[in-house]
Amino acid sequence: MTVTQQDFTLYVGQTKEVTIPVVDAAGVPLNMTGYTKEWGMWRSALNVQAEAVMTKADGDITLVNVNGTNDGLRFTITAAQAFALLGLQGRYYHEARVKDASGKEGPVTTGTVTVEPSPTAG
Repeated sequence: MTVTQQDFTLYVGQTKEVTIPVVDAAGVPLNMTGYTKEWGMWRSALNVQAEAVMTKADGDITLVNVNGTNDGLRFTITAAQAFALLGLQGRYYHEARVKDASGKEGPVTTGTVTVEPSPTAG
């Protein structure tokens, strides 16, 4: 099941830890032990085939306990990665995808990342 409207704000130059809860088609927390994971951010949901503005691969994403066992994806956007978005303020589409051991793959969450300037970022 894809959970939609998982929106968050990212301030240019500031570190952001993102945690995404994941549920199955019945709405039950999904144990993703053994799954591969990826996350990406694009300018538009209409063109996810274009180069991503930012991505996180399996090794950058850890499983965490949100509402069950290993039912959440967690990754960190570093200050340097966020600073690279300087001049790119606006709204972006983001999507997390997982693949189970049998090869079944699909999006588990989508939403909007709003990139804002930060008056405190170097």
